[in-house]
Amino acid sequence: MRNPPFRINPPYTPEFLSKARFEISEFLASGCDRPRVFEYGAGCSTPWFAMLDVELISIEHNRTWFTEVNRVLDDERLYADVRFCENVRMIDREIDGLGLFDLVLIDCEDMERLRCIKRSAGYVKSGGLLVVDDSNWPIFASVGTKILKGWQETVLKTLTHTRKDGQVTPHQTTLFRKPS
Repeated sequence: MRNPPFRINPPYTPEFLSKARFEISEFLASGCDRPRVFEYGAGCSTPWFAMLDVELISIEHNRTWFTEVNRVLDDERLYADVRFCENVRMIDREIDGLGLFDLVLIDCEDMERLRCIKRSAGYVKSGGLLVVDDSNWPIFASVGTKILKGWQETVLKTLTHTRKDGQVTPHQTTLFRKPS
């Protein structure tokens, strides 16, 4: 039997920067009893969030990745509400009607990220975080000055190895805190 094209292996650690993982886990631990998290793009971060005991809703458009994430959650007896979105062009709308969240993570299909940022900003609680992974991409250059104007912006950078080809490339995760 061949290995699936997508495989999540322990330790279940998101691909975003260790400093971002620290900042996010500290933020979630310092807030309400059970923080609400919405994730555009299920993956390595999904079991990680589930282990932090948050109320997690995660949206994924890739059927194989969706299946793999659910396999890991089942194997580890973790819970997250992982939903499949058939039409990636509609993924930004999946947050509608779900209430406010303490944290929203944007780590989905490349071309949909800006729409997801714009749509989800209104669903982040005051003082909450909107986290954009791979924020060094040129399309995100004006997010802090135009889309999330007035939000506190923390940019975290490093060099990292990509999974695809092993080359060392810059990686950036940006945390935007909504004004209280």
